Amino acid sequence: MLKAKSITVSLLSIFCCLLASAIYFLSYCNNGTWYINIVSYTIPFLLIIIFVCTILFIIAGRFLNAILLTGLLIFLNKPITETFSLGYLTSKKAKKDECPLNVLTFNVSTFNRNRTEAFMNDDSIFCGEFFKYLKLMPDELDILCLQEFHNNDSEKQRVIEEIVKYTGARYYYTVPIWESWNDGYFGIITFSKYPIVKRGTLFVDDNAFNRGIFTDVLYQADTIRIINIHLHSMNIRWSKEDTLTSTMDKIKTVMHSLKEGSFLSKSQIESVIKFIRQSPYTIILCGDFNTFPYGYPYQQVKKVLNNSFESSGKGFGYTLNLPPYFVRLDNQFTSKELISVESKVIRTIDQSDHFPLVAKYIIRK
Repeated sequence: MLKAKSITVSLLSIFCCLLASAIYFLSYCNNGTWYINIVSYTIPFLLIIIFVCTILFIIAGRFLNAILLTGLLIFLNKPITETFSLGYLTSKKAKKDECPLNVLTFNVSTFNRNRTEAFMNDDSIFCGEFFKYLKLMPDELDILCLQEFHNNDSEKQRVIEEIVKYTGARYYYTVPIWESWNDGYFGIITFSKYPIVKRGTLFVDDNAFNRGIFTDVLYQADTIRIINIHLHSMNIRWSKEDTLTSTMDKIKTVMHSLKEGSFLSKSQIESVIKFIRQSPYTIILCGDFNTFPYGYPYQQVKKVLNNSFESSGKGFGYTLNLPPYFVRLDNQFTSKELISVESKVIRTIDQSDHFPLVAKYIIRK
């Protein structure tokens, strides 16, 4: 009996070591190949298995095995901090004479959670709640990067005018997808309190839905380049009217969506990174990445910029407001000249299928 238990413990330890090796490979060697990119999404589940085994070993009095697995978890610090941030414990604080730059990124889902199925006929139903949030903000927002933005000129509350009124961010740049459609337009937009001296488009997806833009703003004595992106989604959604009849057909559809989504988002983020490397200015990159922190886009950006939530956030920081929920799709990254002093997800604005992410920065050279 004792021998059987000993064998089981040894096998569990070996199994956890193999899992740790897989996590390491997926975390550090993701080259954007679609199947590696997709398998990398299993990292949090693999970490949970190692963590649970560590607890079980402690309870069973197998302390040497528990120490081994604890060492593995320490070794896997990178994917762990990408999953759960304790950055607020070590983040720098703004001095009394320093006024932080406050930046918000938010996929507003056309201000209507029913998305395009409803906003063809319905108003932007939660604009009022968003405006109320802007009005009650304890710290004024300086930059707003919004994706899936809908401005309807026929509604009583004109979205652009209201945002400018509540934030003072009177400079803005947008690349509409459907201009003069449904009495307004739909697209991606960046608002700024500071003058925009240059602007442009980085990429446009074949579907015209996903795209990236940049705006150079004059902030104090510096020019900061704001990049606002909405990467291609994996599009794993089935409607009630789904006509697929077999499970195999559904699996084939999912695999096709995952493969196509990985390929397109890889191409998009590589064009963004090339643009970042050529930039003479400090960078703030915001947007809906439509991928986990372990995915290729996130990992590639981390090679050139710092993630604000990892640096100064607290907890999981999930921004997805629909199942499976615990996913951080929305991010802010910055050049090293910008120090993130606070980063948090605002869950009181819950009418979109995303939550807004707000961060504060100070410049220290």
